[in-house]
Amino acid sequence: MKPARIKKPPPPPVGQPHFLRAWRQARGYTIAEMEKLVPMAKSSLSRVENNVRLYRQDVVERYSEILGVPIADLLTRSPLAPQDIWDAINNMSPAKQQHALRVIKVLSADTENSAAPPSPPPPRKKRK
Repeated sequence: MKPARIKKPPPPPVGQPHFLRAWRQARGYTIAEMEKLVPMAKSSLSRVENNVRLYRQDVVERYSEILGVPIADLLTRSPLAPQDIWDAINNMSPAKQQHALRVIKVLSADTENSAAPPSPPPPRKKRK
């Protein structure tokens, strides 16, 4: 009987967490396709994506170009995360951005301490 094969534990992360692999997968690219487009071997790309090897700036810039994702998003935001307010605002026309700003200011006003009169009670039903 052969002795049981013992798996080596994964190496510890070497840098800050990032979302390079998640964005690549979300955009439908395989690691083999990226190897042809990024100046790095597939095994090295895999190690970078798994945070076993530090990424180089030129590699992150190339991912950004290929995937059409800002570098900041590649490094800080999962493609699976809900769209945040800044993305929504950045996709608006300037006129809609101004309108959104006015709405946000109204919503963020301190209404608890305002001197607005209380709402009148609802009308009573008449008895027959």
